[in-house]
Amino acid sequence: MLLIAGGSRDPNLDRIEDRARARGSSVVSLRVGPDEAPRVRWDLAGDALWVDDERLRPTAIFLRHDVFAAMKDARPAVRQRALAWYTLISGWALAHEDVRVFNRGSRQHGANKPLALHLARAHGLQVPATAFTNDVGALERTPDWPRVVKPINGGSLCEPLTDVLARTPARDGAAASPAIVQQRLTPPEVRVYVVGQRLFAFSVVSEHLDYRASNDARVERFEGLPAPMGRALIGLAGSLGLDWAAVDLKTDPSDGQLRFLEINSAPMFVAFDPPSAGALVDAMLDWLCA
Repeated sequence: MLLIAGGSRDPNLDRIEDRARARGSSVVSLRVGPDEAPRVRWDLAGDALWVDDERLRPTAIFLRHDVFAAMKDARPAVRQRALAWYTLISGWALAHEDVRVFNRGSRQHGANKPLALHLARAHGLQVPATAFTNDVGALERTPDWPRVVKPINGGSLCEPLTDVLARTPARDGAAASPAIVQQRLTPPEVRVYVVGQRLFAFSVVSEHLDYRASNDARVERFEGLPAPMGRALIGLAGSLGLDWAAVDLKTDPSDGQLRFLEINSAPMFVAFDPPSAGALVDAMLDWLCA
């Protein structure tokens, strides 16, 4: 039994659920949203997970934190509700060692972007010039070479540093929170999915600094990933305890070589599966239902 859980508006879950059913898997869907709130109970005494009066014992779980509800409704209660659902289902999954679930070994450090960049260098991957800082004064004094900034915890777009500095309040030369400041890289941009020991690489063609700024990006299969880089990406994922992840790479204009930007432990994948003719989601289901 495969339990697929998360937001009712998440197209990534639609994709994997449809494919799992088409493959003949036994699937239970636990989707929540503004108008969907199934009755769920986890009794510790009997270690029972109940969903709408049915006692479940899934052998595999695919779970995504619901970010789509908050895109439609920005009230704090909506985010808190999504976190509560994620906490419950992820807690049950992690409490049962025999249940197949991606990234069991990572706990939370898999999403730590500074740690991932540090470990990437240890695995031989090249990274752009990077600083984690809130020292606005130092950034303003640094020679004006092209740089970008993004939140240290993710969740927002990459932007030119000059634009962000112009609107960021500072006290005694310091912003309220640190961010990631990096050398600005250029296309081509490549996303690589790690599924166990398998890799699926795609090029992302977009005219925007951050392709997520618009829905006009074009995704194609990418065949030019160097074998040593692929091995390093699998090694990095293993160091972070990740069985499933997406790595973002972009090109250094000085030498045309790909540089490691970040690794995402809960990536979107619905736009990347069709160019693979379904092979990406099939690999995910193969791992979960092994």
